[in-house]
Amino acid sequence: MTSSRGDVLVADDDPEALKLLTVILTEEGYHVRPADSGKLALASTAAEHPELILLDVRMPDIDGFEVCRRLKERAETRDIPVMFISGSSDMESQVEGLGMGAVDFVLKPIRRADLLARVGTHLELGRLQTRLEKLVIQRSRNCKALSTRFCTRWRRANGANWRCTKSKGGSGKWQIRRPS
Repeated sequence: MTSSRGDVLVADDDPEALKLLTVILTEEGYHVRPADSGKLALASTAAEHPELILLDVRMPDIDGFEVCRRLKERAETRDIPVMFISGSSDMESQVEGLGMGAVDFVLKPIRRADLLARVGTHLELGRLQTRLEKLVIQRSRNCKALSTRFCTRWRRANGANWRCTKSKGGSGKWQIRRPS
């Protein structure tokens, strides 16, 4: 298995555009999964989550907006970055797409350098977000373990009747209370 720069799902019903996007990204070392419909894009995503999805806005069966809406409503796919591709420079469509949770909007005709810069940026941002979320989980576990150890040692040093409890209200602060 060769390593790639990232796993990208590209959905466009126009065979020429799909081929162009696939060739550009593949030549740059990306693993590209082409889909010629919104339905196929959803099925492909369900089978294996890509790191990034490029969606044509206008597709006959399920358009890009609907695909994006379905992806964003499911917990397991909502964090996959989606970039829209469109031949229309209509600002309302761009605002609608970004409002649905897309991270970017690329206009046709596709400019190679622009596409590659945007794809690289959004893949890196997605990886950094995933890494940050893992670090937060790890640090939270470490903090909880340290708090528990501290309370255990405090009780040993000051008497077993002392209680360590978390503050009410979800602040995450600990209170050490003398027995009543």
